[in-house]
Amino acid sequence: MEGLILVSLFWVLYFSLHSFLAADFVKRRFNRQWFRLFYNTVAMLLLLAIVLYMATVDSPFVFGKTPVTDFFAFSLAAYGVIIIRLSFRQFSLGAFLGLKKEVEDVEFKSGGILERVRHPIYSGTILLCLGFLLYIPKMINLVTVVWIFAYLPIGIWLEEKKLIKKYGRDYEEYRSRVPAVFPKLF
Repeated sequence: MEGLILVSLFWVLYFSLHSFLAADFVKRRFNRQWFRLFYNTVAMLLLLAIVLYMATVDSPFVFGKTPVTDFFAFSLAAYGVIIIRLSFRQFSLGAFLGLKKEVEDVEFKSGGILERVRHPIYSGTILLCLGFLLYIPKMINLVTVVWIFAYLPIGIWLEEKKLIKKYGRDYEEYRSRVPAVFPKLF
């Protein structure tokens, strides 16, 4: 039980720091390219630390593993990776990571996968998380997925505030017709 409480605290701290560092007033104080590289490095190192801690916690299985759950786990994870890869056809991965200079006046994009969903990276993350949980269905992983899913609406809300500020009416119109993370099938 202590491990579940501690991992919950780690996720709350991680997402709080993530949101704080992503805030415009923080970004303005630093060189954008180097800050983005710093931001992603800190995020990855903290994420790695949390995952390594999770691996040390003795946690019961929530349900049993079967070849069927493994199949669905790999399928969901594969689709998650595909969606994230497709999203980087619309954005520069190098600029996203801070390895390449970000263009300040990026035009508003709504083509490709962005025609179906506004936040494809979050969509892919949801599928990856569900795949991970199905593959290793332990209580600690369920707690992690719950925290990630609880943060996603907050992350989307913060991101959309910035996008509305940057693109105004274009983004608001786009937002009114394209779903956030779950594409309309029909």
